[in-house]
Amino acid sequence: MRSPKKIAALVLAAGQSKRMGRENKLLLPYEQGTVLSHVLGQINQAGIGDIYVITGHEKDLVEQEVRKNNGIAVYNDLYEEGLSTSVKAGIAALPKDTDAVMIILGDMPNISADILRKIMAAYDVAQAQSIIIPTHNGKRGNPILWDADFFGDFERLEGDMGAKILLNDYPEYITELETLSDAIFLDIDTIEAYEDLKKQDSSR
Repeated sequence: MRSPKKIAALVLAAGQSKRMGRENKLLLPYEQGTVLSHVLGQINQAGIGDIYVITGHEKDLVEQEVRKNNGIAVYNDLYEEGLSTSVKAGIAALPKDTDAVMIILGDMPNISADILRKIMAAYDVAQAQSIIIPTHNGKRGNPILWDADFFGDFERLEGDMGAKILLNDYPEYITELETLSDAIFLDIDTIEAYEDLKKQDSSR
């Protein structure tokens, strides 16, 4: 039987939501809380004990949501310089004994605990399954799980580069996992996307 691995969640929640106008998309109402609190709730339900949330824009308000949901807030004072700074700040904050990290966007509220558990279950370094990418109908989405062996590579990221840019370097370590769900694509970047989300929620 494989020994349990220490997998952390790294939630990116520092952005300025510029395409939303004045609204911080992470703090918009969703179900019984906010978009961010719903994402953090699913991470908790998935059984991930170490949840690191990278904050920046509207730090104090975002950190309130983090505290309510058993997360650890990590402030990125360089957040205005792009996504890469949040990824690097998060990796630097992880405990040294972390085996892998799942990088999760804070504005993907339809990501379920079930999807997160399936991604973790597919992780197996012994089988060269060190990078797990969820897919749906052949298209890759988020979140992506990375083994700790790749953490040093994140230092190469600059500006708004996300970790996905590194995937071309390691095809032999990638496992694609069919999720049967388009939730791995849905993020909230505009008011229209948020309104669509609310319509889907009310129709369930």
